[in-house]
Amino acid sequence: MPDILDKEKSQIRELAKEYAVSMWKIPFNEGLVLYVKTNNELHKHPARWKYCLKCGEINKKEQLDNHRCLKKLEDFPILIQTSWIQLKKFFLTTGNFRKLMKEAGIDEKPISAIISETKADITELAEEQTIPITEKEGL
Repeated sequence: MPDILDKEKSQIRELAKEYAVSMWKIPFNEGLVLYVKTNNELHKHPARWKYCLKCGEINKKEQLDNHRCLKKLEDFPILIQTSWIQLKKFFLTTGNFRKLMKEAGIDEKPISAIISETKADITELAEEQTIPITEKEGL
């Protein structure tokens, strides 16, 4: 089996997170179609690795048994058994994930832009919930 370089694994992890986050921002029916196509592309049994379709984390099976996303979604399999070879083929070699994103109408954004948007949303929510202190309350 060919080795996957650490640099490639890092690229795959970044793209996998971007892909997973994007998948949850589209309507459910389109997301479900994308989920099925992604599962068909990445599923490999038996495999030592799992990919979370909710947050994009890639880790060994044992380490994802109590994964935080599993607590949020019950009765909906979001972990795909896969291998680094499958992940490399999907995210780097063939670029099939880009094709699936286009089919689903997802605009490609770098993950840094998604993180910035999320931080801005959190800041905005925090500002909305801030109650100004009056002079009497401050004393």
